[in-house]
Amino acid sequence: MMMAPGHKDNLRGLSEGQISTLARFISVGQLNFAAMVIDGKSVGAPLSGKDIFEGACISCHQADGKAYFQGEDGDRSSLGWVTNNRPSQALHKIINGVPSADMLSLRFLPQDRLADLLAYLQTLDDDAE
Repeated sequence: MMMAPGHKDNLRGLSEGQISTLARFISVGQLNFAAMVIDGKSVGAPLSGKDIFEGACISCHQADGKAYFQGEDGDRSSLGWVTNNRPSQALHKIINGVPSADMLSLRFLPQDRLADLLAYLQTLDDDAE
């Protein structure tokens, strides 16, 4: 795609290595999701994640993580359920936010803190009401 007509001029002056690095960044991003979640569980520290949740999430999602939930088809109305059953989906929303739901992006947090938040969310009750 990057070498397609109309895009080639944007890459003028870049080496093949730089183009390869740019392509990887565009396709994968800056975060290593595989290092954050192993066998469906976050490698983060839940207690550290609780601080983030209380500062950035609790006002909308409430302490149990079941309020103001906008999920995908088949999701249950519980942050605990989504983070345990669809951790990649949850991380995507944590990192990028959900503009249509006024959910802020936490992309500014370092990767280890994002893993901490996910780890805390995975401790929440995963039953939907």
